[in-house]
Amino acid sequence: MNTSLKLDKKHKNLQGEYSLYVRLRGKLSNGNYSETSINTGVHLKENHFVNGVISSKTSNYTDKQRIINSILDDLSRIISEIIEDGLEPNPKFIKKEYEERVHFRELKTPQIQSFWKSFEEYLETKKNTSYGYRKTIITLGNHLKDFETQRKKRISY
Repeated sequence: MNTSLKLDKKHKNLQGEYSLYVRLRGKLSNGNYSETSINTGVHLKENHFVNGVISSKTSNYTDKQRIINSILDDLSRIISEIIEDGLEPNPKFIKKEYEERVHFRELKTPQIQSFWKSFEEYLETKKNTSYGYRKTIITLGNHLKDFETQRKKRISY
């Protein structure tokens, strides 16, 4: 079973970057070869991908390399488990197994609640307090919204 990185040079995004894929290629028990690919979600310019390796001159190199290494580690782990079970690694089966594990991880990851939804819930609990107190809370909310707009960052917790 071979894993390699490949750029999809057929489709370029607006920034002039191509999608990076992990290609899985393996020989089946009948002697034929099977091939499939997994999208990494990483986009690179053509000159930042040389000889199957990401150039360190790539913007956000460390983050992109971390994503790729994580995917390759997961695939390696899946391949090892299949071999330990005495089975022949099949690229399409490995891809299916990888996608199922990613989906399972997404289900386990807690959903982040919106700050503003929580803020509105908090404000709703204060509806029976004095007008001046509610006005103070509303003013705070307006200042936080202005902060978000000016800094172009979302408030979260």
